[in-house]
Amino acid sequence: MRQLWALLAGRAAHPVANAQIFDLLFCARYGNGRDNAEQAVRAYLASIGGSFRPLDQATGLVRAWTLSRRVGLVQLETEAVEAMKTMALEEVSDPEGGKAGVVLPLLTALAQPPRGPSQASARDASVEGLLDTALARYSSQAFLVSQITYLIRLYAIDDQRKELANRAEVQARLDAADGSSSQMVRMSFLTEAAALARRLGVSDLEAHAVSAMQAIRPEEMEWIRHPFPIELPTGRIEGRLRAFDGQPDWRPAIFLWLDTEPPTGRYSENERAARDTMSVSILQQMMPTVVFGGHGLPQNTVPASDAEQLNREIVQMETIHATIEGGLLASALERISRVFGIPSQDDLEIFLLEEYRCDPWLGRALATAFRLFWMGELDAAAHLAVPKIEAAVRNLLLLINEPLYRVEEGNKPGQFPALDFLLKTLTKEGLDHDWERFLGTFLLSRGNNYRNMLAHGFIHKVSRADAALALRALGMLTLITPNTASEHDAETVRRTLVQPIPRRPRSHPRRLADAFRAALWEYQRPSR
Repeated sequence: MRQLWALLAGRAAHPVANAQIFDLLFCARYGNGRDNAEQAVRAYLASIGGSFRPLDQATGLVRAWTLSRRVGLVQLETEAVEAMKTMALEEVSDPEGGKAGVVLPLLTALAQPPRGPSQASARDASVEGLLDTALARYSSQAFLVSQITYLIRLYAIDDQRKELANRAEVQARLDAADGSSSQMVRMSFLTEAAALARRLGVSDLEAHAVSAMQAIRPEEMEWIRHPFPIELPTGRIEGRLRAFDGQPDWRPAIFLWLDTEPPTGRYSENERAARDTMSVSILQQMMPTVVFGGHGLPQNTVPASDAEQLNREIVQMETIHATIEGGLLASALERISRVFGIPSQDDLEIFLLEEYRCDPWLGRALATAFRLFWMGELDAAAHLAVPKIEAAVRNLLLLINEPLYRVEEGNKPGQFPALDFLLKTLTKEGLDHDWERFLGTFLLSRGNNYRNMLAHGFIHKVSRADAALALRALGMLTLITPNTASEHDAETVRRTLVQPIPRRPRSHPRRLADAFRAALWEYQRPSR
């Protein structure tokens, strides 16, 4: 085959055919490489101005430039550069032409910095002019502007020109946002502009983009809502609630409430359900997911990868479980107060301290939060419970003498780390995985981010379900935090972390009742 190419080389009637044949010989390393490259370059240059499409001619010119640079054909490289400049100028100046697919490859070649130490500061003014003309021509297409401004920065040697390119790239997205009739699309362009401006150091345009983002009210966004019904059998709900009001008084009812499983369910089941959903969802595997926070602004982007999308889907499953379970926990607390009345503060504290031997300060906070919930002060209950959750996690880590405190560094004062770090550390120490998933999904940014949303005033009205979830989280952590005045050791705390739900000996009748309730629950469970 190579011998056939060699026999055909130079004998074709059209320069493009000769260019291809000599190029093949050069790539195959057959014969004299420099001679083959030179013949290919001359044939590519000879084909310019013919009847071929501009895109084909541009491709040939770029290839001629590449080959001449590779083998050091200085004169032919100069001819290729001049031909590329002429063609690029004609295309970008033609109102009917100037397709980006023709112009950008030419500009990409022209914008490569000159080679050699002596050329380090040399720049062709005509090339800079071409880049500026192309930037003006494609200014309404943000994705093309990004490519051209990259070339401008690549070719520039002074900071002022780079700064102008940076501003032009950000401004293209701001202009696209202003020209959009959809608030969703406008938000997307503004988000890109703000992130790009921060990366490029254009602080005034970043501030402008952020201000425009904040000005878009959540109700103005064109949300497409996909409701899905969740039918919970009335008998099943009532069966769960009857377990609370069927107790002799409020104490065993509260004990039963504090004995419930993690509201997000079991991680293994959520993962299996998420994988089932992912298997029939093509879009999730192809496109990234932009997650909006409760403040109505984009919060984070989940990449279009199987692992990241699976994690996001698992969090969705956990959130659905927590929403349902939160409502049931709230109903159970309301049923307890309606049947038995609201216990006094002292009685609640004594019950928690005697039954669980927990930290008295956390026990007092939990008792107060319960009473606030029962009195209808949901906001106060959540605002009391959520900060105490972080305190409980920190106390548990201090009890096992985990090094947490970050000493001062320069002007930065010493402090304890935030909840996400504390929870991660507690998990390493053995915290039950299902409970860690509940705490992280409910409180941290991977899920509802409830801790930050509440602390920074983005939640204006606490729902009964969220208040109950906050109480459940505080209850679990409070009851496994021992009284610091009692004897304890690190291994005892670690064993408690593995099984946070306290278990006490059950009487024979209670075992029979629990077994019957579990069997009834399984019988009523919908088949998959």
